Amino acid sequence: MEEEFEKVGEKATKLGIANIVMTTANQQYLYQFPRDVHGFRIQCRDGTTFRFAFEKDKVATATPSNPYFTVPTNGHVLIKNINVEELRIYMAEGTGGKVAEIISWS
Repeated sequence: MEEEFEKVGEKATKLGIANIVMTTANQQYLYQFPRDVHGFRIQCRDGTTFRFAFEKDKVATATPSNPYFTVPTNGHVLIKNINVEELRIYMAEGTGGKVAEIISWS
């Protein structure tokens, strides 16, 4: 996984880990990435399917609205080589009591 932690043109200098407890099914949970994030990886701790969006109020119901992305069972999403000042991610899952694990770098 070492090669994953890069920012545009150089190695990352800061790593961060966050665990977002999604207590209630189909409720939206927010994570604000550290400023100047250059990449992240997200997964559900127990491999449960979950969904996320970069826009508020897209994933918070049993029938989410576009645009959103579904992370499949035992899957993860890796986004790298981004260059943004601010980034928020909104997450939800359908059963409750799950934990989203996020690692980010800048």
